[in-house]
Amino acid sequence: MIEEGIKLSPLEIEALRVDQYIQSAERSQTLNECAIDLNMFLGTVKASQFKDIYEPSDAEEIFLNKLYQEVETQNGPFYKSAQIAISTHAHLLDMLEISKENAERKFLQMRKESYGQKLAKVSTVVAAVVKNGGIDIDPVFQYEHIKSVMAKDIGSDETQFHLDKKVYLAGIIIIKSNLMRLIEKANPLELATDKHLDHYDACIERIKLYKEKALLDNDEKKCIDEEIGDLNNLHNKVIDPVRNLIEKEQDKQYNALVGLVKKPEPDFNEFNAAFQRFKDFTLMFQRVLEDSPEDLKQIYDECCESMKCVKLIK
Repeated sequence: MIEEGIKLSPLEIEALRVDQYIQSAERSQTLNECAIDLNMFLGTVKASQFKDIYEPSDAEEIFLNKLYQEVETQNGPFYKSAQIAISTHAHLLDMLEISKENAERKFLQMRKESYGQKLAKVSTVVAAVVKNGGIDIDPVFQYEHIKSVMAKDIGSDETQFHLDKKVYLAGIIIIKSNLMRLIEKANPLELATDKHLDHYDACIERIKLYKEKALLDNDEKKCIDEEIGDLNNLHNKVIDPVRNLIEKEQDKQYNALVGLVKKPEPDFNEFNAAFQRFKDFTLMFQRVLEDSPEDLKQIYDECCESMKCVKLIK
């Protein structure tokens, strides 16, 4: 409330009143209260002798910001929620002389800016990857999620996705760095397990996928292919020396099985425990040993036949 007794010029009095309307609109808890304050603001501005010093567009900015906040709390596609909100509050838009087209345009702009901020965060991660040679956070998953949600939300806008090449190259850097670290630090026997080999193959396939998604030129693709080749050579160099050790250990366990089978009075329980160890070891290094579960079953059946035992394996 403007205090009485203070001598102010007409312009100062009017400016205080306008400021009160704006502040009240910004603090308002409901859209109706906000619209009433802004309507008073616009009425004052229109009747003012000093209208040139005011910005009537402030009313549109404040109201649409509040309406946008309400839209963001709704479930479902953003564009549909925006249309419902605009239709529901059309009388308030009319009161403030805001066209539905302007409201839709403003909402779309604000939504794009929101996605732009998320993409900027991805860009920061990409820059860190390029600078440090790899970090634990892969920006590709977050980037593709934003693209997918944005396309469903407000439609695809290719201008927003200028980061494609940088993001996918950063993803390649991260995968390579993690594989290099694993190869250098892991026990060679661990690297020869099926679990690791499957993981390694999946990582290489992701590098190839990112290479295609990055839309690289032929020289850049060739460079990535050479890096994959170097990585494979390093990987094999570490694993190859232990292949012979793995095969020898399997032969040792197999010979122990044969020894149990040839006993005059073979103990099935002793044999079964030994075969389980042989089976677990073989399946752990199945890709190196190239033995299938069917091969194991055949070995078991033959041993049981030799001992004249009932086959219990499933």
